[in-house]
Amino acid sequence: MTRHPAMAPNSSPSQTDLLIIGAGPAGLMAACWASQYTNMTTRIIDKHPSRTATGHADGIQSRTLEILESFGLVDPIVRK
Repeated sequence: MTRHPAMAPNSSPSQTDLLIIGAGPAGLMAACWASQYTNMTTRIIDKHPSRTATGHADGIQSRTLEILESFGLVDPIVRK
């Protein structure tokens, strides 16, 4: 298999069922949803090599909290 020019030198091509482009709010929610399916492999790729040191949001909308609650994520977020 031919290596793509943008591929890191020590990496090799791989297969995944779901490829998520971007680790922003939508990408992470898609990954959270996909994590419920244990028979599906998921990979997230993002232009940033690691997590951001601080958040970019000033608050969380009530509808967002409802969605996060459906994944059981509200309590850990509120505790932080």
